[in-house]
Amino acid sequence: MRAGNADATAPDPVPTRDPAVQPERTDMAWWRTVLAFTVLMLLVWRGAVMTGDAAGFAAAGAGTVGWACFGLLARRRTAELRRGRPRPPAVRYATVVAIPVTALLPAVAAGLAFTGR
Repeated sequence: MRAGNADATAPDPVPTRDPAVQPERTDMAWWRTVLAFTVLMLLVWRGAVMTGDAAGFAAAGAGTVGWACFGLLARRRTAELRRGRPRPPAVRYATVVAIPVTALLPAVAAGLAFTGR
């Protein structure tokens, strides 16, 4: 192609995305993860109620905050995916989810250590 000669058949620099069923699969994966997280939180709350331990309630509370944040993130990401071109997730969303989940890990480890399993 010569300079100054506009070619009408030139490819678009940003190709049009043909998602096929990929958005649906991704949507289902996000919600399966939310469902698994929900079951995990129910088990953590059950353990906290059964033992009556304050640390268990703190872990369950922190995990519930993480679960809620993860659910909101899943809802936002799947909505963006349905609209077309999703933006990469912002670091603040990952941080909001990572902090309570990370706080939950030592509590689970301590619970396993105290129960002898």
